Amino acid sequence: MQDLVVHSEVVGSQLVLTLNDPPTRNALSNRMAVQLIEQVRHLDKDASLRVGIITGTGPSFCSGADLNDRQVHATSDVREHVPRRRRTIFETVSQCAKPIIAAINGPAVGAGANLAIACDLRICAEDGWLQWPQAKLGILPGSGTLARLFSTVGVARAMEWTLSCTKVDAATGREAGLFNAVTSGDELLNRALALGGAIAESAPLSVRFIKESLASLVTSQAERTADADEYRSFILFNSRERQAASEDWRQNREARHADGSGPAIPGPADPVDGRQQSDA
Repeated sequence: MQDLVVHSEVVGSQLVLTLNDPPTRNALSNRMAVQLIEQVRHLDKDASLRVGIITGTGPSFCSGADLNDRQVHATSDVREHVPRRRRTIFETVSQCAKPIIAAINGPAVGAGANLAIACDLRICAEDGWLQWPQAKLGILPGSGTLARLFSTVGVARAMEWTLSCTKVDAATGREAGLFNAVTSGDELLNRALALGGAIAESAPLSVRFIKESLASLVTSQAERTADADEYRSFILFNSRERQAASEDWRQNREARHADGSGPAIPGPADPVDGRQQSDA
């Protein structure tokens, strides 16, 4: 079907989900988020499936949120905004009862990096990398991402990478514990399937309870900070600082198009429950 931007394939007892929207470098649009949520929920419920894998097609894993598919997220009243926080795509992935492996085949930027850190395990291609550039756009990595990153690599690296918008390459991420393994692009999916296959050989209930026990340490922190993240995101989305940063980004993107350097990577924002946060 032409409207599918998340392709699914069952390999043994594993569900491989491939983000497939090459023109946007697999930007996380409303359509993609909804389809990904549906597939992860299917993974969660199907007893024949033991492990999920999320990867991308082409040179990118996920280039961030698709700002051409934006919908207004912030409300005019903080008191209305915070209680209406809904389950996000990142929470759907992180709270799935089955382990999910991110097979990072290329750049994972903004919302793409949020998606990668929401997965339980990460294998990165040698030329892959993660980046949280939200601070340059006057926003923040929301939906519990900061808590998940802190739990994975510690506060010092989480601070450095998000405040300075560091591009975390495969070697740096492996050393920091962000990636479980680094491999060639040609072997990436096979490596992910091999890891998933080893997990699938273990007793399903044991796998579930081990994941629940370990993930609860991360989830508890993410849930405690989620409302605060939404409150801060509301303030940032309505700030002049964020508006100026977005306008600078738009002008730079148009300049890159004009000089023939190719399409710019869509700017990062955090899709919420399959909907797009506005950058305007």
